[in-house]
Amino acid sequence: MLSCNEQSTSEKQVDVPALTLKSVAEATPQSTVNSNDAARTKRLALEKKYNIDSGALINISDIAGKSLAGVEKKLGKPDNVEKARPSGTPCTNGECKKAFFQGGHYEVLFINGKADWITINNVSGFDLNSGSIKLLGLPSVQPAFTSSSVVRWTNIKGIKEISFFNNGSDKIDYIYIKVKTK
Repeated sequence: MLSCNEQSTSEKQVDVPALTLKSVAEATPQSTVNSNDAARTKRLALEKKYNIDSGALINISDIAGKSLAGVEKKLGKPDNVEKARPSGTPCTNGECKKAFFQGGHYEVLFINGKADWITINNVSGFDLNSGSIKLLGLPSVQPAFTSSSVVRWTNIKGIKEISFFNNGSDKIDYIYIKVKTK
């Protein structure tokens, strides 16, 4: 117990119970505890463990290999969806869809119904270097290939290939991701 002196015509000693973190937590109604705090703490721990930058543009794992409906959950409704038949893909007779999201910031080609080729545009505000991979919510690992025009990673977190292209000023022009289909 803590003591507190009260000044008046006569001096009184008042007993006040000691406050501890445990007693405050027990007295705090559960409804006032933010459930996001636990999720945030867990996310920060994972970011630290896997060296992931919380300033990522997107966690690419949230859309890679997902259906159109799954990608919409992360990026919102597409601005436009069109049939596509890029060469070198199993897309024949227009069976593949290409969707444009957020004013063309994201272009996603769905091969066999899954987000397979992903292009991220309008990223010239970011430096191009071997740590750029963290912009996609991925761990910082050494790239498989580096030149003056491109930095490329292969076979990282289930994604076949990720390429960051130089805009000529050592900034990122665009990011091109091939999830499964080469």
